[in-house]
Amino acid sequence: MGRESVNLNSPEAGNLFESNIYHELCCFKNYREDISLHYWRSTSNFEVDFILNEKVAVEVKLTKNVTSTHLKGLRAIKEENILKRYILISQDKQSKVVDGIELMYWADFITLLWEKKIL
Repeated sequence: MGRESVNLNSPEAGNLFESNIYHELCCFKNYREDISLHYWRSTSNFEVDFILNEKVAVEVKLTKNVTSTHLKGLRAIKEENILKRYILISQDKQSKVVDGIELMYWADFITLLWEKKIL
């Protein structure tokens, strides 16, 4: 009776992708008890999906083509100058840095997380 597929262009697919990253972060947090995990929202309602140890901001987008719109939340928190690292995870396999924000393929992020190279 379960679902066999999800439309990858639907908001539901984006939520599932974000949930997958969240579960991976929770597993990492359970493995390393010194990790804190929460989200951030500004008074202007900009949001960032995850904040790790008050050091790293992580935004998750399902897209294969990151645009300036996808970076709004990370740019807003970066203006606060309170964290050390800003990462946008997506399905784009080419890593690069835009305005001090690291654009990272999701599988590379998971690998670096478990290799303890994100924090």
